[in-house]
Amino acid sequence: MGRRSARASPVLQTPAAAKDFSQMAAVSGLVLVPDFLTGQQERDILGVLDADDCTRWVELRTGSNRRGVRPRRVQHFGHSFDYATRKFERMADPVGCSLTRYPEPIAALIPQLTSELKARCAEHVGLTDPDQLTANEYTPGVGLSPHVDSHACFEGPIYIVSLLGHTVIEFRRGSNDDKDRPLQRLPLFMPARSLLIMTGEARLGWMHYIPHRRSDNVEGKEVPRPERRVSLTFRTIRRSCGCDCEYPDFCDSQKPSAVS
Repeated sequence: MGRRSARASPVLQTPAAAKDFSQMAAVSGLVLVPDFLTGQQERDILGVLDADDCTRWVELRTGSNRRGVRPRRVQHFGHSFDYATRKFERMADPVGCSLTRYPEPIAALIPQLTSELKARCAEHVGLTDPDQLTANEYTPGVGLSPHVDSHACFEGPIYIVSLLGHTVIEFRRGSNDDKDRPLQRLPLFMPARSLLIMTGEARLGWMHYIPHRRSDNVEGKEVPRPERRVSLTFRTIRRSCGCDCEYPDFCDSQKPSAVS
């Protein structure tokens, strides 16, 4: 594992550099907001996610699962997303628990998310608040395969909040076999309790993923992955009749095979 991560590209952002919000010039439309959550907010949110009454973690078994590594676990709020068909459906309300609304204290994050968006990305002001949330649980060795979040299913920005620890999320496009569009790999260090906003080109024109490994090479040092990390991914369900963006190679509205 150590040899593999040592060959990774240098990260775009590190803890020492993340003193304030940062616009990632290398990937247009990408904004990192360190210290988005307080420690108390983090504990309150985890208390909701780990409660036994209203929500439950479900193991996500896919072709990318690795031997000896526990599968990633997920929870959905608002709408459930089917990873096989890449479609969503509105969730039913179990007795005494509404999953069509965000539970507190997660609901309290929505004004914070939109406030950061307005402050950092003025061109996106006025968009609908996110109405779908997927919580993902990661353990060492568990990652996320390269993908573009469906253009056909979701519109507007994507917000990712990291709880309990850091991760390195890598953006990529192009190919080693394409002379006109050579492979670009741009890793980003995302600290614990930070927020990552993906808009515009970062959202629509790049694939992103979390490498499947147990440590990350950060500024020349091997940094172990946390024993447990939870991410919150907020999206907005598309109400229009499809996406006609300028990134057809990544758009499953224009090219159904685009989303991996």
